[in-house]
Amino acid sequence: MADRYAKEMTSNILKGEIIAPRNISVNDCYKIASDIVHKLWQRCWDNEQKGRSTYDLIPVVGTKVIFPSKKFSGVAYCRMLLHDTMLNSDSYRAGTADTPICDCGHALETTEHFLLHCNRYEKERKDMIDFIYHTGITTKQNKSSIVTEALLLSPSVHKSVNSRYNRIVKEALFEFLDKVNRAI
Repeated sequence: MADRYAKEMTSNILKGEIIAPRNISVNDCYKIASDIVHKLWQRCWDNEQKGRSTYDLIPVVGTKVIFPSKKFSGVAYCRMLLHDTMLNSDSYRAGTADTPICDCGHALETTEHFLLHCNRYEKERKDMIDFIYHTGITTKQNKSSIVTEALLLSPSVHKSVNSRYNRIVKEALFEFLDKVNRAI
């Protein structure tokens, strides 16, 4: 759509139907075109019916997403962002698991359960939350309650998380994924 619109505008300028400003630089043109395309992509992302789980985590087009250096945890992270994991809840929905219940037997095996509640990963989770706590993002009183699935998967969306804390949270998450060594 953006390409078509740009071609129409160029054609109209060449025909003389639209008068183009004469004092605009090439860099300004690139900036304007980039802004138009960015707004178009944002509008499409806002109105798309699919990918709503990912949209809830990353609602703004162009958000920088930090990925781990290790492929294993990178694949797991992408699957969690896309809400398409091999955890029982997603696998059951896809017809590849017999039950959506976690092997711990306490709840549905969702991404949230895996990251924050499953008793099979208590030590790894405690290490992750303690690491995040020691950075100063949380306070002693609420260190468990502030660590949410959304914070772990997309900390940059939270207004209280700057780019430094974003990296720290991601580092803690990737370390957790490496330690549990579980195919997601």
